[in-house]
Amino acid sequence: MNETPTYAVSTGTVITAYRNEKILGNIIGISYSITRSKEVNPDNPNDIKLGKKGIAGSMIISPDNYLYVKNKKEDAEPFDVRLVIFEDNTFKTMILSGIEIISEGSGGHGIDEPVVQEHMLAYIARNITSWKEYKEVLK
Repeated sequence: MNETPTYAVSTGTVITAYRNEKILGNIIGISYSITRSKEVNPDNPNDIKLGKKGIAGSMIISPDNYLYVKNKKEDAEPFDVRLVIFEDNTFKTMILSGIEIISEGSGGHGIDEPVVQEHMLAYIARNITSWKEYKEVLK
């Protein structure tokens, strides 16, 4: 049985990790960057070509998040993250796909909060979509 995610958002963003449409957990925050290298022809410095594109970033999850438990294994399968916002009376979504966790850290340590409150995961991704109306993604 396929679980179709449903969203009830009035403001803000819902960030959900999933694999094969099975929800793994919610993400507290996420950042991403897209970089592209340039290659210069050594024989002709004016001949510059675009090189490989890289997508990477970080995400913040709670320690009890299923995503965190599953990715403690070294051989964890890649997963996707869907961001959903409600803007101008329309649901819009962006998807980061093929995410693999490459490192982890923790936050929330302090005098008043000795217990880890959140985990930060650095990741690489294979693809990212631009913001689209949610109904376009479902087609």
